[in-house]
Amino acid sequence: MPRGTSPPASSSQNPPSNRSTNNSTSRLGNLGKALRLEQDSSSHSSLPEYLALPRAAVAPPHHLHVFSSKHNTHITLTRPDRNPIIAVSTGNLGFKKAARGTYDAAYQLGAYMMNRIQQEGLLAKIQRLELVLRGFGDGRDAIKKILLGSEGMGLRPRIVRVTDATRLKFGGTRMSSIGGMEFEIETDQEQTPSSTFEGGEREGLTSMSVVLCVAIEMLL
Repeated sequence: MPRGTSPPASSSQNPPSNRSTNNSTSRLGNLGKALRLEQDSSSHSSLPEYLALPRAAVAPPHHLHVFSSKHNTHITLTRPDRNPIIAVSTGNLGFKKAARGTYDAAYQLGAYMMNRIQQEGLLAKIQRLELVLRGFGDGRDAIKKILLGSEGMGLRPRIVRVTDATRLKFGGTRMSSIGGMEFEIETDQEQTPSSTFEGGEREGLTSMSVVLCVAIEMLL
């Protein structure tokens, strides 16, 4: 090959049209990645702060347990490790007997609990709160009313979860009283006095069996 001449182009090199196509696809790919990053950043910015953080960085929640039955209402504030901080019931406010299960008693108990949390400075320590409801007494609606009203204004923004921990019975063993009733019905039967016939004594027969036996002997 003489000097100054360039070697012929090999067939393995891409033509100019293929090069422009590859460049356009790479640019589109970079644009798609940039758009996805912008969408992710905008979605995280619209989320609350505790949801945008990684799971390891989110503080575990405190728990506010509300147990309401037809007889009483109990409220317990616990730490994230379930150790109690405050535990009160309507009896601690001076309600006696049937008055402890009323709506008014539960409402006063909820207001007392919110006031005590503020007085002891626990709002600064509670970053996240889980509300745990148990039972279907009047105290259930009373505590909801407290949290949605002005009394629960400081604690309401910190609630991240509401759980219903009411215990329901599925199946189980048979009640002992039912068996006792059946036993009484089976054993408590009237017995007729002993009757004597020609064929010998027949004891413990009911009135119907006595009539049948008499009719058979008359026919014979």
